[in-house]
Amino acid sequence: MKLGYYHYYFKQRGKRKAPRICHNIGPMLKAYVDYDDIDWKTKLESDDGEKLFLTPTDTSNVHMLVATRHQEIIKAIHTRTLSCADLSDRLQADETAGFAAYFTIDARSLALASSLRGPRTAALYRFVNYIMNRLGAAGWQFHLQVVGSSLTMEQAKGMAFISRTTIRVGPRNPAFERLRKLFAADSDDIGSFEVIVRNRQRRNLRDVMKKIAKEADGQDLDKMRIRAKAALDDTLSDFFVEEEGKLSDDIGTGTEQKITRAVRSHFSNNNALCNHIEEMMEEAVYEDRRIPELSRLGDIAYWREHLRGK
Repeated sequence: MKLGYYHYYFKQRGKRKAPRICHNIGPMLKAYVDYDDIDWKTKLESDDGEKLFLTPTDTSNVHMLVATRHQEIIKAIHTRTLSCADLSDRLQADETAGFAAYFTIDARSLALASSLRGPRTAALYRFVNYIMNRLGAAGWQFHLQVVGSSLTMEQAKGMAFISRTTIRVGPRNPAFERLRKLFAADSDDIGSFEVIVRNRQRRNLRDVMKKIAKEADGQDLDKMRIRAKAALDDTLSDFFVEEEGKLSDDIGTGTEQKITRAVRSHFSNNNALCNHIEEMMEEAVYEDRRIPELSRLGDIAYWREHLRGK
């Protein structure tokens, strides 16, 4: 199983330039688990019509997201007659029973690993936004942004759409001297140049990126990152081009305990994750404030009051 890393945040719906808000979804997930109206929970479905359920695992702060059409599984979840480990074993033993993903979070990032046909980030996105819509937070939207996926230069050139290209060149790169003369004359205080090329609205920078890559190629290309999408109907994501430290891990397969411990261990020990998210946050507008509609999502008393009779 591959463990991918993501940054998550919230934005007001319908306001493209609204600032991003970081808000920990941990209390909301706990409230979902504690909420005892299973009939309400069975109303949540994936795009494929499968029922989506969230359950805690025996590993601290790791949850399992289950997608299933299997009535016996739904009944077992409904009556809580299966432990998370038993449910995981059942899903691994019988592919017709359903599929699982495992994820862990902190205040602004998460790591998720899916079985071959298990729920992916689109299902988690749907899950969180469904809860928000039903609990009076429909004016806000949950967003996920992939962190640190890497591409080869050839893969980058093959992307369908590129909206931004960022490069950082050091003194040994041929482009460094030209930039130094252009901006700083004879200054010896400069360690590197970072250049960001942004598109005009809806313009594709793919051909521009190819020219930049050709011009800057060589020694001491410290960083090259693009914001792009592989297909025109995808969402834009950040990719690191031919850069070490790819933020994904292969955690293998095994028992529920082995998988969840690997998820938590890799997430906790990924020292590069925080740095990458800091870089991503520097390139967008964030606002540090409490949002009442989001805060009450973690209040189980509010759940019971708001969803009474629904």
